[in-house]
Amino acid sequence: MTNDEDRYLREVQYRFPDRLEARAILHRRYGRADWFAWLASEIAFTPGSVVADVGCGAGALWRDAPRDVPDDLALRLVDSSPGMVAAAEATVRAAKRWSDVDAILGDATALPFPDDSIDTALAIHMLYHLSDPAAGLAELARVARPGGIVAVVLNRSGTMAELSGLLEQALGRPSARPAPCRPRMGWR
Repeated sequence: MTNDEDRYLREVQYRFPDRLEARAILHRRYGRADWFAWLASEIAFTPGSVVADVGCGAGALWRDAPRDVPDDLALRLVDSSPGMVAAAEATVRAAKRWSDVDAILGDATALPFPDDSIDTALAIHMLYHLSDPAAGLAELARVARPGGIVAVVLNRSGTMAELSGLLEQALGRPSARPAPCRPRMGWR
């Protein structure tokens, strides 16, 4: 992705969450309506852990998280769009479940976290926005604690093989290969 494309995503396409919500409406209508609730239930969140949601968008994962997702998670919401960061923070605060929440304007290829500081690092439907997806995956692996989780969800079947290969390269071993209707998740 070029700098112009990155600027367009940040300043136009994802400046505010309305365009992302329009896409989400289509997915709910024609796809799996409970996508984020289902996804949140598939990730093994450990109570009291630190979770970095990189490319958090408007915070839909947290809006739809089922009750079995621990309420004492420390959430670090990261996005390159100021509008998305503000929307994600508002979404999470409105849920009134998590009290340790930091909404951070940041770059997925240069995460503002120390090495080995995150228990669960998430990248949901966002790697294709990066000019260097491998750098984004390397960052997720860098910030994840040993024994932590790196969960990557890809959105188009055409990108699955390429991005899964990058995930395997970043993690140093094959990613999990779930059933075809499930997202591919790499576990560290």
